[in-house]
Amino acid sequence: MNALVVYESMFGNTRAIARAIGEGIAGSGSGIEAMARNVADTDPDALEVDLLVVGGPTHMRRMTSPRTREMRARSGAKAPGSWATDKEHWESAVLVGVREWLARLPRAPEGGQAAAFDTRLAYVPVVGAGPQIVLGLRSRGYRVDERPRCFFVESPQGPLRPGEHERAVAWGAALGLRLSQKFLPSA
Repeated sequence: MNALVVYESMFGNTRAIARAIGEGIAGSGSGIEAMARNVADTDPDALEVDLLVVGGPTHMRRMTSPRTREMRARSGAKAPGSWATDKEHWESAVLVGVREWLARLPRAPEGGQAAAFDTRLAYVPVVGAGPQIVLGLRSRGYRVDERPRCFFVESPQGPLRPGEHERAVAWGAALGLRLSQKFLPSA
């Protein structure tokens, strides 16, 4: 069995959470192989996975759009240690996000399982990107059994709040165990 964690990230926070989720899935003892990949580097037509996990940052209380990604890239271009300082990276981030990727995602294979997550500021009450990601996955026929998880950042550029990495690993491990139990042979 295998899992793919597809993410969109501008400042590295959502990428860190995606990698932690993949680490949790792979380390769950379920035997599931897991990989985290940037949405811009993932062909939605070439997916062959048992579990698809999709996540992205929350911009303006929802999933990103080309406009919000451009605004965020420009505002974070001076953030220390931000890869948004690299013009090539922020230009590709502006062009491809989870919203556009989900629009290209083909119908789920029979029994296709998925989960969603987002990153967001803890002190701003928002709906977030996660519920929209769930809607996108379900519109493509994926079965999403639980509410999206949200992980918190200190500011739009980060860093992650203390303990979020560990929460992401734990959630990934739970996803891995749940998936492996669905495929156990009946006694």
